[in-house]
Amino acid sequence: MSIKGRLFGRDRRPPPELKETIERWRSLPPSPLRIPLRDARLVAVDVEVSGLDARRDRVLGVGAVVLHDGRINIAEVFHRRLPGEPDAGGIRDEGTRARADLAGGLLKLVGRSVLVTYNAPFVSLMLNKLLRSAGAPALDQSWIDIAWLLPDLMGREFTERTSFEEWQRFLGIPSFERYNGLADAFAIAQIMLIALARAENAGFQSIEGLVSAESYKRKIRGE
Repeated sequence: MSIKGRLFGRDRRPPPELKETIERWRSLPPSPLRIPLRDARLVAVDVEVSGLDARRDRVLGVGAVVLHDGRINIAEVFHRRLPGEPDAGGIRDEGTRARADLAGGLLKLVGRSVLVTYNAPFVSLMLNKLLRSAGAPALDQSWIDIAWLLPDLMGREFTERTSFEEWQRFLGIPSFERYNGLADAFAIAQIMLIALARAENAGFQSIEGLVSAESYKRKIRGE
């Protein structure tokens, strides 16, 4: 089996209700990137995982929070946890239904909006691994990684290696439960609001500018 196959597993056929959600999601237009920072709809997302090895470990839960018009929309939040463990023959029926429910709910909330997280390569890999296991497509829209965005905006001696907890302490962002997907998504959303204000002051005018700046920074760092 290929490396991709080992990471993601075999494609699964989605149940009918998820299939309808996938079709609606695929029909959505891409989120515009040339939009003023505070007018953008962004979705802060994080995963609860059993470990940090993408090949062996799995997603235990997902949390997501919508930011729109420069504020957190508490009416648009998402949190699901998954039951049980995979058995020798695959995923138990309960787990299969839970994954389909999670995938459908997440696709409905996220749409094609730009996603925001800390450590986007890992979060996106684990999240897309989970979606594929449910028979859903990978989220192929743009991501903003606050680990790479913040250092240039804060004017301090921070780097992309600064931990999430260090950023929370520095910015005074509380978390009601660490390693809880929803709690961490709320913290990411609050941090992103601070980052948007700093980005405006630094002369950024659009989400496209932030995405391009991160891409360029990764390129020159060889990542």
